[in-house]
Order: sequence, then structure tokens, then C-alpha cells
Amino acid sequence: SMYEQYDNYKSRFLFARCCNDYGAVQLRMGNVVEAEQYLRKALQLKEISTREAPFDYSMRRSLASSYHNVASLADYIGKRDDAGRMHERGIELASRLVDEQPDSLECRVELAKSWSAMATWHSNSQRYEKGEECFEKADQILAEVTSRAPELGIAQRIIHQNNSLRLQSQNGQAWKLATHPLAEQRDGARAVELARKVCEVTGWKDANYLDTLAAANAEKGDFEAAMKNVGRAIALSDGKE
Repeated sequence: SMYEQYDNYKSRFLFARCCNDYGAVQLRMGNVVEAEQYLRKALQLKEISTREAPFDYSMRRSLASSYHNVASLADYIGKRDDAGRMHERGIELASRLVDEQPDSLECRVELAKSWSAMATWHSNSQRYEKGEECFEKADQILAEVTSRAPELGIAQRIIHQNNSLRLQSQNGQAWKLATHPLAEQRDGARAVELARKVCEVTGWKDANYLDTLAAANAEKGDFEAAMKNVGRAIALSDGKE
């Protein structure tokens, strides 16, 4: 096959990055089958390269990242168990890097990214509490990184991304607690608490989050607040606020 012509780890790893980039482009174009083929090929090639050159920590960080790329795609196409195993492997590899290179901020950032990816997977599967635990682990690592190197832009970007993802996760959890078809699974008070927090953080300017708060208000029995927040959500959707 094509990749067999690359007879040293550096050239093989370079080709793996090309496969990864091509797979990402195919995914954005909606070509899921081809995207999965190339992302998994990139993962395979990176595995080979890192076995040949375990001293190359940059490649090993990239390998951990590739596991999460494939996991996210697997989750997207419904292969949830496969996605979970891939995320766990990515965390395992990133954790090992931190153990071996405790002073490396890049390795710590990679571990934070790994926990963030796992958090998103849990949230997508409506395991919101598990997702929150993973977000917390990522935040702890990033707080340490930024305290040591506040100028490190990638850490700041991940923090910003995590904040947005956590809001989406908390909103999803609030909606589930407010609207679950089984009464014993609903908790109006907790739903209001979560939904109000999300609305406060976003300045009461997101119609979807206000809609969730309205549903939570209704579940709690506060129909006046529910109608008020429905009105605010409609006004935002119509561009009147």
C-alpha cells in the first residue's frame, strides 16, 4: 500500500499527519466513510512511528490527539463504545507523557485536551455528571499551566472552549431534569439551578438557554417565571432584545 514506501519514522509520521488532515477535510465535507478511513490510517501510522521512536514526545502527543480524533468521529457515527475506548486510550497515553515529562507544559496541555474530549463524549451521551468530573480535571491542569505560563495561548484557548462546552453540557443536564419522560428522573429545583447559572453566565442573551430555564421553571411549578422566560426567549429569537 501507499504508506509502505515510508521507511523511516519521520517520513511515516509526516504522511500520517497528511492522512489526518485529509480525513478532517473529508469530515467537514460530510464524507464520513472516507474521513474514518483516513483518520484511522493516520492513527495506525502514528502508532508505528512512536514505537520506533518513543523518545519523540511531540509525536507521542500527536498520537494521543489522534485517538481522540477517531473517538469523536466514532461517537458521531454512533459507535459509542468504540469512542469510549479510544478516549480512554488517549488519556492513558497523555497521562504517561506527563509522568515521564513532569516539567513539560505541552504534555500537560495534551492531558487537559484529553480530559476535555472525554468530558464532551460523556455529555453527548447524557452522562452529564461524569462529563463535569472530566471538565474539572481538565480545568485543574489548565489552571496549573496558566499559573506557570500565563502567556501560553493554547491553554487560554482550551479554557475558553471548555467554558462553552460546559455551558452546553449544563444546559443539556437542566433540560433532561426538566423534561425527562419519567417523573422520578425529573428534578425541577436542580434544573432551575443549572439553567439559571447558564443564563447568568451568558448574560441572559441566549434564547435556547432561556427556553431551558422556562421548562425548568414549569417543572418546578413556577409558571409565572416560565412564561416570562418563554417571552424573553421569543423576543431574542425575533431580534427584539
